[in-house]
Amino acid sequence: MRRISAMLVLVVAAGALAGCHSVYSDKPFGDKPVALTPSDWEGKWLCMGDWVTIRVLDAENGLLELTPPTSAPEPPVRVSIRQSGEWHFANIHEPVDSKEGDEKATEENADEEAQEEALRETHYLWGRISNSDNQLIFWLPDALKFEDLVEAGKLPGKATRKNHDLTVTLQGLTAEHVNLIMSEKEGRLFKWDRPVALVRGKPAEEANAPPSEEQSEAKTEE
Repeated sequence: MRRISAMLVLVVAAGALAGCHSVYSDKPFGDKPVALTPSDWEGKWLCMGDWVTIRVLDAENGLLELTPPTSAPEPPVRVSIRQSGEWHFANIHEPVDSKEGDEKATEENADEEAQEEALRETHYLWGRISNSDNQLIFWLPDALKFEDLVEAGKLPGKATRKNHDLTVTLQGLTAEHVNLIMSEKEGRLFKWDRPVALVRGKPAEEANAPPSEEQSEAKTEE
C-alpha cells in the first residue's frame, strides 16, 4: 500500500483530493527558493481540527520541516518553498523510511512498492501556496487537467492509472512549461475552489492551561 505523507494526510482530510489523484514533479517546482522569515512560518498551525508544527530549517533556501499531528503518527516531512514570478509553491519531499502495515507483499506488489518508493525519493508533491495574516493556503494542481496536457504533448511527463488512482509525473519542465501552467491558457489547472487552509495559533490545551508561576506573580503585582 502506498504510504501517505503527513501533508498529504491533511490534504485528503480537507477533501482536496478526489481518490488518490496527485501531480508530482521530478524536481522542486519553481525557479528559485524563497528567502523565508522564520517568524512568518514557525509555530503550531491548525488544519481540520489537528495541530501541526512548522519550523524553518534553512531560511535562505526556503526549507521547512512539518511535524504531523499526533493523530497521524508520521515522521516529519521537508517542504521546499520556491517561486516563479509572483507565485510561491510548496514542494513536499515524501519520506520513504517506513511503510504502512506489516503484511508481506507478493512479488508483484513488492515490485510496485519499489517503483512507488523510487518515485517518492526523487519526486515532489507540489502546489501553489500563500502565507498571509497567520494563514497558509495550499492549492493542489488538478491531476485530470495535467493528465490531458501530458497526453497532448503540451507538458513533458507521464500519467499512470491504477484502479481509481491517477498519478501524473512531470519530468524536465522548462521555464516555458512553467509559464504555460501559471498562465492557465489551457484552463484552470489548480483546484482553486478546494484549498487546504492552515491557521496559526495555540492548541486548545495550551490556551486553557493554568497560568505559569511567573504569570501569576506578574498578575499579583498588578
